[in-house]
Amino acid sequence: MFGTENDQPRGKKRFPVAKPGIVKKTEFLMYVLSEHTLFAPKGDEDLKLVNAGLGKRLLTVPDSFKHSEIVTLLEEEFPKLKTLQGGWMFYKSTGGGERRRKLSIIPTDSDGYSTRLLKLVSNNGKNMLFLVPLQEQLSTEPLPFDSVEFAKMPQSNCMKCGRKIPLPLLPLHIKECKVIETESVTDVTVLDDEDENVSGATDQPSSLHTDLEQSSQICPICQISLPIDVLLYHASTCGEGGWTFSGSDSPSTSRREELPGLSIAQTFTSLSTAWKNEIDPKKASQMFCEELLSQNKYCPSLSLLINQFDTVDEQDSTLISFYKKNSANWSAPLRCSLTGITRCNYLNHYWK
Repeated sequence: MFGTENDQPRGKKRFPVAKPGIVKKTEFLMYVLSEHTLFAPKGDEDLKLVNAGLGKRLLTVPDSFKHSEIVTLLEEEFPKLKTLQGGWMFYKSTGGGERRRKLSIIPTDSDGYSTRLLKLVSNNGKNMLFLVPLQEQLSTEPLPFDSVEFAKMPQSNCMKCGRKIPLPLLPLHIKECKVIETESVTDVTVLDDEDENVSGATDQPSSLHTDLEQSSQICPICQISLPIDVLLYHASTCGEGGWTFSGSDSPSTSRREELPGLSIAQTFTSLSTAWKNEIDPKKASQMFCEELLSQNKYCPSLSLLINQFDTVDEQDSTLISFYKKNSANWSAPLRCSLTGITRCNYLNHYWK
């Protein structure tokens, strides 16, 4: 009534599906040269050839490949071989020692090169194979870093220019990038020397002087010539009492009378033109700061009171509140007072 395993119909068993065979592959170290030669390349030529999309690479070739398939694989790795005219052949190196190794040709079979033949002549891929053009010479001009020849190479950033460079080409790029930077600095120095010679011969202000003069204007209140970016802040505080002389901080009348010839405003105006005629921008900036501090040394001092027994956070809060003052003349003298001790030490200095 109920069937068992023995009651199942018997017949021919189907053959199991054949598993796909494992394709054996062999790795070859191949070196593509740029021209026909009978000697192996020198060590310093490796980077030059790699930069041109040639040189040596490790290729994995299936053991079943014939001549046409090997040619297709090589043209994918070295695109310049697609346009090569005159044919090419494989060579192997012989000898060694201190001299350059000689290259000897590898004859083909009747159907061309095959993986079996390459394994035989290279000791199963242990010896390097050289691909040598027979008639035409390949270009050794450096290729752009985004070329197809470098698509499979790992990339690394240059710390000088920030560009992504193929890792095998990075040592050569670092040297060239450093040379370009040095040449640019040298060019700037030569141009500066030429500008000085031209300005001395013609007695005309340089372009730097013209730019500085165009970027400065005279304050209509105190008649002081200031750069435009400084003048905007100066105009907001000039005439509000922060720039006026008062009390013991102002110079005495006899001192004012001792000043030769011009008034104080006129003297400041004449002094303010000195930094414009300075060629060195760094020195001109220093002269302007010194002149600005000199003009404001008789202005009301900025007062800063710090308690030495306060915590670090409280002292930081005091400093932040001091720097957030509105309409403060930051070129005026600074008086810092330390409290919490029997005698206060006053530190007077000028902002620079």
